[in-house]
Amino acid sequence: MKKLCIVTVFVILGLGCSSSPYRNVNPDKIGKDSDLAGADLGKAVLNGRDLSGSDLSNANLKGAQMIGANLTSAKMQKADLQESDLSKAMLRGADLSFANLIKANFSGSNLNFADLRASYGSKMDLTKADIRGANLFGADLSGADLRFADLSAVDLTAVKLKGANCEGTIVSKKWKQNVMLQNVRNFDTIVWVE
Repeated sequence: MKKLCIVTVFVILGLGCSSSPYRNVNPDKIGKDSDLAGADLGKAVLNGRDLSGSDLSNANLKGAQMIGANLTSAKMQKADLQESDLSKAMLRGADLSFANLIKANFSGSNLNFADLRASYGSKMDLTKADIRGANLFGADLSGADLRFADLSAVDLTAVKLKGANCEGTIVSKKWKQNVMLQNVRNFDTIVWVE
């Protein structure tokens, strides 16, 4: 009877079980329209993969390499993409709302019409990224590298840009006052468009 009680306590408390909130997935068997919600893909190498339409919401992608991957219309809400490399990736229409994007690399990526609402992208790299039409409402891009990124046709309401490097960044003139008040770096090199 004592053994049964001890086992029950371990099961109820979750002791002896995996402490990871993520589920294991084989990265070699994933592709377009995959259900990867809550998956553990930390440090996975997914370069050039077609993951368009996949559900990666709440997934651990910390440190993952997705260089040149196709993530068109992917669902990545609340995903952990900290320090991941998505350079030259296609993220058109992807949902990255509430995602952890700290130090993530999106240089040269296409983020047209992506949803980055309330994402936390402190110190992320968006060099030469095409972000036109993206929803950045409430996003934190403090200290981000926005050199030569295209932010035209982007609503910058409630976007935090403090300390962001805006060298050659393309921004709509209507946001000039807002951007100026945020102490961005290289303000004088921003390309203001109608």
